[in-house]
Amino acid sequence: MVISGTHGQIESRHGRTPDCTPLPGSGTFTFSPLFGTPEPESLRLGLPADALQGALAVATGEAIWRSAVERRPIDIAELLS
Repeated sequence: MVISGTHGQIESRHGRTPDCTPLPGSGTFTFSPLFGTPEPESLRLGLPADALQGALAVATGEAIWRSAVERRPIDIAELLS
């Protein structure tokens, strides 16, 4: 997943082999400034979450927003299907 902005982009890498072994570089976030060298932010910042946990956090925020707009409970699984 890549998010681009006015100052550069953030890339999240996540993947596994068929036997569920994480791919090299999986679970990292990399910040690439518009002008500069990419930095592995998750390592530099000591972030304890991997890419999957980050995705679940985003889904949780989306569920909260939708719940307020639609005035009903939103199941996270509904967003991830």
